Amino acid sequence: MTGARHDPDVPPAMLALPEGDAVRVASEAELRAALKTLSRTGSGGTIMLSRGPQDHVRATRRGETWSAVARRGGWWTSTTFTASMTTDHGARRARESRAAGTIWRRIAAAITAPPPEYALSTAQVETILVDYLRGGRFSIPVSGA
Repeated sequence: MTGARHDPDVPPAMLALPEGDAVRVASEAELRAALKTLSRTGSGGTIMLSRGPQDHVRATRRGETWSAVARRGGWWTSTTFTASMTTDHGARRARESRAAGTIWRRIAAAITAPPPEYALSTAQVETILVDYLRGGRFSIPVSGA
């Protein structure tokens, strides 16, 4: 990607896309430009932003939602993100409940809904990837926190 300047405080990372392409990103602008097609990723598609084999974020599409895991070091440093306690997740669950209709259909919808760890939105995945590139704390809650 050309045109965007490298931020000296942000180490570059490699973005692996589901099509098999890998792109080097060195700024938030480059990352956001590379993620323009994120919403068109098919179910089972995986996006990975990495700085090494033990330093990466991997997001996998699961139907309409995503799951994401970050790793910064050994296998014990893996972090799973959750959609619970986020506005996106709460609004989506309320919309789905109202659309289900009767109380029995609402109960069935709640039982069959994916767990919060598999219910991240595309925007939340983009936020996780940007947070990782910046190198700071993640703004999306982690599972078990």
